[in-house]
Amino acid sequence: MISSTTHRLVPAGCLAAALATLLACAGPSTSELAVERGEIALSLGNAADAADAYQTALALEPQDSKARHGLARAYAARGESERALAILQGLEHLDPAYFDEYAREDYAFALYQAAKERLHRGDPSGALRFLQRLEEADPDHAGLHQLMPRALVAEAGRLQVSGRPDEAIAVYERAVGEPV
Repeated sequence: MISSTTHRLVPAGCLAAALATLLACAGPSTSELAVERGEIALSLGNAADAADAYQTALALEPQDSKARHGLARAYAARGESERALAILQGLEHLDPAYFDEYAREDYAFALYQAAKERLHRGDPSGALRFLQRLEEADPDHAGLHQLMPRALVAEAGRLQVSGRPDEAIAVYERAVGEPV
């Protein structure tokens, strides 16, 4: 038994790691245990183990909204924003009430991250598609007004190089009109 004195001497992170180990050794027999293991792994920054735990939960209970949401968060933490988005979109259709209450903010974050990733890879058209969806989902998202002008300028440059100067000018004009 852990006394209150012992509890004060053991750092919280160690307790969480010990609990995660115990849950892993027990081998989750229910979806709820697997989800708990995923939550602990994610809180410890271990997105790979979290994804495994959430996938286990979904194998046991395919319609588990919390497990789907957790899996999306684990993928986002691993830098797989587009994969996270696919799961979140499925969740929105499967359980709209859960999505609205718990996952909408993560959806907006994943859209923003996916747009940043596309822009970084030199795909301004893809970035703009994600930013337009973000604008619909969360028009006041802080990152939207930072990233949109950059994506528009990059897209205008792409259009200009492609020999489509009229389209490029229209996109440049939109970029100039974006709030910064």
